[in-house]
Amino acid sequence: MPVVPRHTAVLGPDERARCAAVARAVLPERRLARDRLFFGPHTRPGLAPGPFVFLGDPGEIPLLARRGAGVFEYRLAMLAGDGDMVVIGGRRNTAFETYAEGRLGLGRRRYLPVAPAPGGRYLPAQIRCLKDEAAFAAMRAFVEGAGGATLVPHLSTGAIWALARRLGAETGAPVRVAGPLPSLSALANDKAAFTRIVRALFGAGAAPREVVAHSAAALTARVHEIARGCRRLVLKLPDSAGSAGNFPVFSADVAGMSPRALHRHLLERLAITGAPPSFPMLVQVWQENVLTSPSLQLWIPHPGDGRPVIEGVFHQRLAGPEGRFAGAVPAEGDAGWIARFCHEGAMLGQVLQDLGYFGRCSFDAVLSGADLAAPALHWLECNGRWGGVSIPMTLMNRLFPGGEPPSYVVAHLADLELPRRSVEAGLDLLRDLLWAPGADRGVVFMTPAGFEQGRGLHFISIADSTAAASAQAETVVDRLMTRP
Repeated sequence: MPVVPRHTAVLGPDERARCAAVARAVLPERRLARDRLFFGPHTRPGLAPGPFVFLGDPGEIPLLARRGAGVFEYRLAMLAGDGDMVVIGGRRNTAFETYAEGRLGLGRRRYLPVAPAPGGRYLPAQIRCLKDEAAFAAMRAFVEGAGGATLVPHLSTGAIWALARRLGAETGAPVRVAGPLPSLSALANDKAAFTRIVRALFGAGAAPREVVAHSAAALTARVHEIARGCRRLVLKLPDSAGSAGNFPVFSADVAGMSPRALHRHLLERLAITGAPPSFPMLVQVWQENVLTSPSLQLWIPHPGDGRPVIEGVFHQRLAGPEGRFAGAVPAEGDAGWIARFCHEGAMLGQVLQDLGYFGRCSFDAVLSGADLAAPALHWLECNGRWGGVSIPMTLMNRLFPGGEPPSYVVAHLADLELPRRSVEAGLDLLRDLLWAPGADRGVVFMTPAGFEQGRGLHFISIADSTAAASAQAETVVDRLMTRP
């Protein structure tokens, strides 16, 4: 998994001191000490000698399991190489594995299918690895045979760390987790906590106006108050991902409602998740006059190995009223906002490193105003995990080692009504567009979902310009929309 710095930002002594002070205030050392004491004898954050074990099931993120967590399992597996292990909790797709290993030349991996949970209920693969003795025995044998391993999870959760701890204890081999300790992972992915960090570093105006509601009654009161002063707001679950926990509300729709009617309306709005409303919940003003929604991609090493590495600045493509992630494209040029974006992002990354964070993370923001010459910058959230931008970005670094990759567009398209077809049939339909090692243009698929389920497409379109890559992506969709 190559880490390639693409941007630089140098922090002065006063800025580093401010980051350290914010880190001390946001998470007491005693909470991290409990994690270190419990996991430390057998595992810790970092990279161990030996192969990687990829666990791409994101189902521990609230609401994501209901949207089909298995769709994304193969996405993280695209970073696996020769001799690594890939844990598959959903249905295994050998045709897609052949595509990744043969067509893309990503190396021969070992796949570990995990038996479904009893009763047909959904249970994340990492939890099943702990409960299913056959799966755990296979993983333990793999770690013992390799003399150690690093677990690479989509999200660094308590279940992941419990799995690493048990593997380390029972094998005696070095087992590491390429992610932060559970309490720090929870903090990094908490939108409310991130807002507190942003405001402590840069002032109240650096984040959108928001309040926290701890009950349905409080939510009604907060929406009633805030809606009077803005055109649009959004309800957010603090620990969900992307748009899965976003519920937009237009002020015009709720103006004039009585408290009782507003209360009922909000509960009906939240009921689309199929689960009881979860609190606390954020009520955030939706930014107006948005010019772009940039994302900053970082790798945070141990302090002794250097400062946080800025690997990419991307323009995110958002769709739908809830701001659903639809893809991204690397930001080009040397616009002034990029330098400021990277500098403030480096300070946010420094806070996490000072806390002891290790691994992948990204920061999302919005730029608003008249134009990009002097935009207002508002930080929205931290994603303390792998995601729809960082995985394709890292894969591109691997496919094009030793320099700048060609122009590319990340397509993450949902809610498509594609004809269902086998992976083989889909790839055959696109055979003249598929990327192969040595080529400077083509398409790389990240998951098999768009072929066999017809629910969405996840791929990278590579070309000699962003415009050409976007046009090629449109061609892919058009062809796959064609009925067999």
